[in-house]
Amino acid sequence: EINSNKDYYSKIKTHKSVINGEQYSLPKIDFEKYTSVGFLYLVKGCKEPGYTYNIKKNDNKIIITLNIVTYGYGERVNKISSWCIIPKMQEKDIVFNKNIIEHK
Repeated sequence: EINSNKDYYSKIKTHKSVINGEQYSLPKIDFEKYTSVGFLYLVKGCKEPGYTYNIKKNDNKIIITLNIVTYGYGERVNKISSWCIIPKMQEKDIVFNKNIIEHK
């Protein structure tokens, strides 16, 4: 969870300021109104997994549902990660659900 510009810039150290020769800067986020949340999962499989995520507001909670599809039972470790911007919420009001679908 990222709640301030200081957190934002300190946690995103791996960004590059040049893509295909073009300069860019990280987007501005109003942390008075929004929070940045992320997930990182390591899953097994013989090839890269597929995944989708859905964000819904339900009453006073934000529910983030992650659906991961793995392929095979290989020992390889595959990383899934992403960040999203949601309306400002207390951490206790953010719910993560994870569903894993295994294909042989």
